[in-house]
Amino acid sequence: MVDKRTIAAAVGLLAAVIVGCGEKAEGLRITGYEPKTGPYSGGDPVVFHGSGFTSPKVGGAEVWFGTKRATNLRYRGDTEMVVDAPAGAVGEVVDIVVRFDNGQQRKFPKGYTYIDPAAGFGVDQLVEKKDK
Repeated sequence: MVDKRTIAAAVGLLAAVIVGCGEKAEGLRITGYEPKTGPYSGGDPVVFHGSGFTSPKVGGAEVWFGTKRATNLRYRGDTEMVVDAPAGAVGEVVDIVVRFDNGQQRKFPKGYTYIDPAAGFGVDQLVEKKDK
């Protein structure tokens, strides 16, 4: 039979673990990213600047460009996180969402535009050219 003190200690430990899982990592923030445009074929690196990226309380991250997940996430120390953008359509403008394993996330509405580097322009310039 288990005594009341053992049960109380186990409940306290479980509560501490649950609270710890939901903690926000101090210093975790994204201050910006670059570039804001990239080739529709994908694969170009996008660098996020900030702090706290490698904190043990963060655990990891995933980055979404619209409905497509970025690949090859890597860190350059605690202040830079780099991903390779997924493919998209020429002129497509998508939100970027960075989701950290600790539950925090940051959204950049209309944060990335796919272009055709070979043509030297995206959809805005296509419309402009058609009008001429």
